[in-house]
Amino acid sequence: EKRLNIFAEEEKRLKHRINQLEIEKKSSDSKIENLSLEISRLKSISKPILSVSSSIQRDNFDLKEEIHKLKIKLESQSLQTDNYLKKIEDLNRKMKEEGDQLKRSEEMKSFSDNYRALKSSSDSFSSASEMLQSDYQVGNLRSFNDISKIVNKIFETHVSLDTHEYIQLDRAMRGELNRRHFAKEMTNGMKRGIESVSSSSFGCISFLCRAALSQMQNRSDHDYQMGRRMVRIAKMNRIVDGQKMYIREEIKEFALFKNVKFWHDCFLDELNKRYRYCFPDDTKCILNVEFISQFCSSFILRMIEWNTSASIIESFILEVIKDDGKMVTDREALQESITEFWTRSRSYCIINPPPKPPSLSLSFTCNPLIQNVSTVKSKRSPLISHRRREEE
Repeated sequence: EKRLNIFAEEEKRLKHRINQLEIEKKSSDSKIENLSLEISRLKSISKPILSVSSSIQRDNFDLKEEIHKLKIKLESQSLQTDNYLKKIEDLNRKMKEEGDQLKRSEEMKSFSDNYRALKSSSDSFSSASEMLQSDYQVGNLRSFNDISKIVNKIFETHVSLDTHEYIQLDRAMRGELNRRHFAKEMTNGMKRGIESVSSSSFGCISFLCRAALSQMQNRSDHDYQMGRRMVRIAKMNRIVDGQKMYIREEIKEFALFKNVKFWHDCFLDELNKRYRYCFPDDTKCILNVEFISQFCSSFILRMIEWNTSASIIESFILEVIKDDGKMVTDREALQESITEFWTRSRSYCIINPPPKPPSLSLSFTCNPLIQNVSTVKSKRSPLISHRRREEE
């Protein structure tokens, strides 16, 4: 019985396995049918493709043959073009040789004509240039002589000029050489020790200085050399009611004296002179702080006398500390010393720049010396603020 039961279970298992195999057979049969259908479909599609590829191969062969034929034709045509180009080059060479011969002949003819014309024009130009040069030299010589005579009269007695002479001097100041000659003659005359002049001489000096500065102000570049001499000429004065009236008050409104670069140039020029005077033997030594600080302080006072604005003076101090501080032993001490002096003297300086200088006219009046010291509230100097920021 046990064996019968085992056989029965084995029979059931085999039947179940047979059923599974039948199911798998059915699925495989369906897949085979699908594959056969797909193969038939692909065969139907591949037929036109094969026909197209065969036709393309035939066309490709035909194209290769045509390309070969065209290459042969091009080679023959290139040979023909080379022959044509050689013939054209030969013709051009012949034409160029003939044209060069004609051109040489024409050039020789034109050269001979131009030579005659240039010779005649050069003769006339040389004569005209000689006349102009002689006139220019004579004109400058006359201006120099006139200016020298007037300067001599200024320092010797007094000058009384009419309107026509003032017009001539105004025209003379248009030339840079004449302006420099006037400034040089004036500084040479001041070496005699004469600084106070008569009212008429004072008026003439004021007119000539204003005329020279007005003409220089119209130029894009400033003549700092003449400006430095103008600063020395500005010490000339006349006495009115027991008080001295300086030329400085007549010319201080010009833009040149509101220029930081100009004052820095004056500072370096005088520093160089004083340095050589104090230390003639050791030209490579470094200046001490006290020397350059005192000199800069005196220069600040001079700028205040010229009514220079506080902003310009502060820019000047920054230039001195930045550029000229390299020549001292202790740059920070120099900055502290100059800043301290400027803080004390800043209340005597104007805050806003003066108005634009009036136009130059012949009918001028010499105003008396007026020291307008503006009392302003003390403000913190940017130099001090910068110094404190560095310390923090």
